[in-house]
Amino acid sequence: MNPKEGISPDHTFAWEELSQIAKNKLPLLEKQSYSKEFGNIIADFSRTELGGDVLNHLISLAEESNLPHDRKLLMQAGILNTTEHRRVSHTHLRKFSTLDPISAQAKSQRDRMFDLVNQVLNSTITSSTGKSFSHIVNIGIGGSDLGPAMATAALEDYKTQLTCHFVSNVDAAGILDVMQVCPPESTLLVISSKTFTTQETMLNAQAAKSWLEQHLGKKESAKHCIAVTANPERAIAWGIVPELILSFDESVGGRFSIWSSIGVSLAFAIGTHHFTELLKGAEAMDQHFFTENFSDNIPVLLALHGIWNRNFRNRNTLAIIPYAERLKRFPSYLQQLDMESNGKCVNRNNQPLLYKTSPCIFGSSGTNAQHAFMQMMHQGTDCIPTEFIGFINQNNQIDIHQQILLTNLVAQAEALAYGEYNKNNCQNFPGNTPSVMLLFDELNPYNLGSLLALYEHKIFVQGSIWNINSFDQYGVELGKKLTKKYLENNEQESEPEILSLIKKKTKWKWQ
Repeated sequence: MNPKEGISPDHTFAWEELSQIAKNKLPLLEKQSYSKEFGNIIADFSRTELGGDVLNHLISLAEESNLPHDRKLLMQAGILNTTEHRRVSHTHLRKFSTLDPISAQAKSQRDRMFDLVNQVLNSTITSSTGKSFSHIVNIGIGGSDLGPAMATAALEDYKTQLTCHFVSNVDAAGILDVMQVCPPESTLLVISSKTFTTQETMLNAQAAKSWLEQHLGKKESAKHCIAVTANPERAIAWGIVPELILSFDESVGGRFSIWSSIGVSLAFAIGTHHFTELLKGAEAMDQHFFTENFSDNIPVLLALHGIWNRNFRNRNTLAIIPYAERLKRFPSYLQQLDMESNGKCVNRNNQPLLYKTSPCIFGSSGTNAQHAFMQMMHQGTDCIPTEFIGFINQNNQIDIHQQILLTNLVAQAEALAYGEYNKNNCQNFPGNTPSVMLLFDELNPYNLGSLLALYEHKIFVQGSIWNINSFDQYGVELGKKLTKKYLENNEQESEPEILSLIKKKTKWKWQ
């Protein structure tokens, strides 16, 4: 098989069989027990349409597709990003069992990161005033923000003495709010950008740098800035001292980069021991994904359930609802991971697709979601598949709170699946909305690592079957190019009329 072209799923026998089955009205599994377990994870598929021949044909679809070939390439850190001719190596960033050249390089970069983190935590490295650092400000956007910010919030119960802040939006309110609460004499900036040219990141970094220089002086403020980049030369030119630069390989995509030096702010937040546990949890899920048969493989089954809903049942959205307040930022993280990876309309051979790809992801933490958008899910006109995430035991919980939380989790899944008939139509719940429930014993670094890797592999499986490149993101760039064009050419006739109006209404001088 030529990986640049791949296998189109709609040309397979399994796709045709599934298309025929989907023409029928199908019940859910009607409370038949159907779950898979791995380590501390239970994946409950009991409220899905994966009964009868549906699952068998979905497994056949996976076997007939690119997936067997692509899974081997991912395991070898092969060139799966064919448009940019790059390796895909994020699983090698969390590889402990054997060290090939790529994972050995990742270990070297991680050791350097850990050494820096431990020196800051132990006050071996101090601020220019001799004080221990108390605040970390992570300046990045996209993958340089969403992953570390989400995981830092998720693992709040494992925090160190450092307070971590995350700034991403180019709106100045973000960086100004942080400046108001951080003492400059004990604040350490972490500027995260693969290229060290990202507009939003560099603008916020310059504002923070000027703030430090105003309070500490130019020379002293240099001791308060760390760079995380694949382009150390640019970081040095910007003013970062070489010993405070952490690197990672260019083959690591932003949305898969939490495992690399991009995760340094998370390491500051939870310490290197817990960061190692996060990596080990991810590695365990990698081994499960790489070695398990498709029929018993949790990421594969989760992906196939999504393909069934998206391509054969015409369900265009997916709700992600973690019943854990600590995971409130997980749906936002997953939006980038899924929609930036698989939001594509051409195949690997650059031909337009005749089938749909990534669903629209949304979500919130339970039980907040129940009082926001779940009315539509229960009684609206669209069937919205849902992935529930729960944690059975939580050390930070009051018992009665945890009991009610988990009971709500199960009750919402049951209500979506089986509904309730009432003669009064406004009280009628049609049910038959499929959901998958992922249960863990507790929210800790190891289990969070497994959860994140599970979703990475789920999205990889779907992209492989859809025959798309899940590892480029050209759609992110067009708006940025136009922004640069409009800023550099103030008098350009081709600029949008509304932008001309905005310029006339503003009191400040444009660039």
